[in-house]
Amino acid sequence: MILDVPSRAGESPTIGGAPATVLVSVREQDLNANFGQGHGVGWIDGVEATITINAVTDLISTGGQQKIVINDEGRIIALGSPERCFTPAQRRATRLRDGTCIIPGCTIPAGMSEIHHVIPHAEGGPTHTHNGVCLCWFHHRMLAASGWAIRMIRGAVQIKAPPWLETGARKWRNVTKSRTRMTDAVERKNVTRHD
Repeated sequence: MILDVPSRAGESPTIGGAPATVLVSVREQDLNANFGQGHGVGWIDGVEATITINAVTDLISTGGQQKIVINDEGRIIALGSPERCFTPAQRRATRLRDGTCIIPGCTIPAGMSEIHHVIPHAEGGPTHTHNGVCLCWFHHRMLAASGWAIRMIRGAVQIKAPPWLETGARKWRNVTKSRTRMTDAVERKNVTRHD
């Protein structure tokens, strides 16, 4: 998991044109039966110890998956496409737009964050900049439990604070920590003050 975020950064070195990749295998029936329930194990290529099914689903959530079917004789009989993953160009664009992890108060740089599908891929959410936001590892794992709500309006990120943080009517707020957009906002304030 230490290699996960840097290996997906657009500037990471490649091996034969492909980014460094952590290969994880899990039986399909274990993944389908236990997705998010904490039962079952997976294996990281080259590591003897198993990882939990929760760790497997976290890796799928952030890095995607490519289905490879191996029959009982050990022959590869199907090779799926890993289209769920954001491309390096999409990652760079999202990082420029968001600036850092989008959760207010978090200062983890966008280059060290993961790209989160606002509408989950499993629910038909596209792998596109209009559906991806930067979240640090912690906020990505804790999003559902934290109460933060995220939505996209015409490709722009909006966030709503959890009920325990904002009393009264919770409001959707535009979010950006992009230096260019923050500079634009400061200049607009300065023009308004001088008028």
